[in-house]
Amino acid sequence: MGIHVHRRRALSIISMICVFAVAFVFAASSAADVGLYPVDPANTVSFMHQGVTYRIGPMAVDGQGRKAYCMETGTPDELWYAQELPIEDSEPARSVAHLAGALQDDDDPLNQAALAVLVHDHLDLQADAWKSRRSSLGSDRPDVLARAERLWEQAREETPVDGRLGVSFTEGTRKGVVNVRVTNAGGGAAVGVPFTLTLKGPAVFTANGKSTIQGTSISGGIDLEWSATGDGTVEAKLHYEITGAQHLISSQDYFRISGPRQAEAVAEVFQVRKSFSPTLSSVVPDKVVNHGAAVQDTVISGTKAGDVWASGVDVEAQGYYFDALTPQTLGEDFSETGASGTAYLDELKRAGHTPNAYASAVFGRSGESITVSATTDREGTQNYVAPLSGGFGTWVWIIAVDGQPKQTREFLQEDVVTRFPEPSETLSARAMVAVDSTVTEHSASEGSVISDTISVSGFPDDHGVFAGNAGFGFVADVPIATVSVVWSGDVNDQDKDALYEPRTVEVPTEDAHHRVIGTWEYPARNGVIKVGGGAPDAHGDPVSIVAQSHGYYVFVYSFPGDDRAMAVTSAYDDAWERVRVDQRPRGAQPSLTTMVSPMQVGVADAFHDTALVRGSVEEGSYVTFSAYEALEGSGLPSPAGRRIMNEERVPLDYSLTTQTVRSPAAKARKEGSVFWKATLWNKDGDILDAHYLGIDGETTTISSDERAEGERASSSVAQPVKSLARTGVGLLIALAIVVLVASGVGALMVAAIRRRSG
Repeated sequence: MGIHVHRRRALSIISMICVFAVAFVFAASSAADVGLYPVDPANTVSFMHQGVTYRIGPMAVDGQGRKAYCMETGTPDELWYAQELPIEDSEPARSVAHLAGALQDDDDPLNQAALAVLVHDHLDLQADAWKSRRSSLGSDRPDVLARAERLWEQAREETPVDGRLGVSFTEGTRKGVVNVRVTNAGGGAAVGVPFTLTLKGPAVFTANGKSTIQGTSISGGIDLEWSATGDGTVEAKLHYEITGAQHLISSQDYFRISGPRQAEAVAEVFQVRKSFSPTLSSVVPDKVVNHGAAVQDTVISGTKAGDVWASGVDVEAQGYYFDALTPQTLGEDFSETGASGTAYLDELKRAGHTPNAYASAVFGRSGESITVSATTDREGTQNYVAPLSGGFGTWVWIIAVDGQPKQTREFLQEDVVTRFPEPSETLSARAMVAVDSTVTEHSASEGSVISDTISVSGFPDDHGVFAGNAGFGFVADVPIATVSVVWSGDVNDQDKDALYEPRTVEVPTEDAHHRVIGTWEYPARNGVIKVGGGAPDAHGDPVSIVAQSHGYYVFVYSFPGDDRAMAVTSAYDDAWERVRVDQRPRGAQPSLTTMVSPMQVGVADAFHDTALVRGSVEEGSYVTFSAYEALEGSGLPSPAGRRIMNEERVPLDYSLTTQTVRSPAAKARKEGSVFWKATLWNKDGDILDAHYLGIDGETTTISSDERAEGERASSSVAQPVKSLARTGVGLLIALAIVVLVASGVGALMVAAIRRRSG
């Protein structure tokens, strides 16, 4: 900045000598001997120093209209410069440059003089020389120094000298905000300062989807939202705008603004993670379910510690249900660590475990709970129900990255797999226990020994062995079932016994006409149980049951149920389980002897059951035939097997004392065994004779056509008669049947059978 001086008779220009106390960074300018232009003296202020008049204000202006101020007191002004050098950045230099930029178009001589004072105060190269002239200026024009002081305070408030960044997170480390605040010399906010914020690393600004954004500072700071594009380290760097300043090298050095330039402020480094690791946990709503029930699971989403579920991201999980597991399976352990869903399922398959049912669930947040029902197919078109054979079942849940929509895949790094078997995901499907029984004699007299043959199926093969599993929450098997004999009737009057004939499924409460005459324990497992007749119970004690009085005697089998097998109680009104006892011995009762025909057939062949009835029957008497496929998975006879014939009635000829009847034709749909049961009834619906399911001679073997052809060819005509199933009093006449066949009477029977069957 220069000062114009006027003598009384002649005008000459004398420049004040300036001192600049700060260091320079000298760099040669491409411009040399560049011209400057004089300014209007009206834009300056005059004052007296040592008897000489000086002017203070802008000394020159360049071709762009930028004013130049003296910064070397005592050197004559000249309208040229040889070099342009940047003035080293400092807080005073920024403040002076800021004011020069703000007053560039301001021609107020007081403001311009005050600005020139500030250039000398902070940038003069001849600081000592300036001090004496400043004193004279203060004496002559105190208003200039006062204005300079006021401008300096303004500059300290407006000039940006630093920047501050604050990073905060709004969704885990996936999204957040960078707060930008530009500060002045006093640490307050510098308002209206243009800035640029850049993110280096896997993140972009939400507003523009780019890593760089521009803005203007405000008093409270400005929040700029960002989103992670990956996982890693991000550096946020702030640059804000300041007014640049130049040192023009001449015989008189000048100060001039050079236009806006970027100043680097602070940088903040932080970690981001776009991805997240979901977790799944599940608990079966019902720890124990019965055969035929839906199998459900309640699945709960979550995230690993420190993770946050990405907003708006749906994750699909696939459920796989494994059934028919044994107690030994509960002790197996398949670690899922690091395994993909496909690899884990393959590992289970190699160990003999393949899923039997499926489910799926879509989660949109952490902590969401969804209850699903298993289906037999992945498309969910057919509901799955607990199998007849029972067994433990467990779920495995998988979040497969490859199975997700594209948007979701961007957030997941690895598959999620739950462990097999997991206690909370494991249930017990109770097997359905089925009971079929037939008393030895359906009619007896007082004092007779009565007995029952009970065929039990459906228990797990190892039932009674399982001791429970506390870790999985399952209790031990109940090893004992009971058989009770319930009497009903009128103690005093046999003719009134019919009033108390069993008509209800449940056993009535004991009273004068109903009482339990005994209860015995038997192993709760599959097989045939003989109750009475001296056969032992579960403890090896022989059981003998004597009908002491007339009335009805009903055998009732009961199992209370446990975690692996359903409860079962035979019906009180089951006619097959009932003996009618009279005071007096009855006359000869008709008997029933049966035999399947033929014993081996192909899948496409028809087959029958044949019943030989001996003895007189009332008009309206009949024989019923039922046929059952073997119990699924066990090969055992059971009323729970699929029925291919159900109580088909065939009438009897009451005029005959010996007759043979044949069931309607049956056909099986697959290889295996078909078990028959035949029952002889009177016109009132009372059972006269029957046999239990699975008795010898009442099984048809279904084979492939090739095998069956050879087996049928080897069968003889006499073989079925020799092997007729003996039921009730039929045991007494088996020999007579053979004699009849051998003597030719059998041929007549066959002819009669054909006539009646036709």
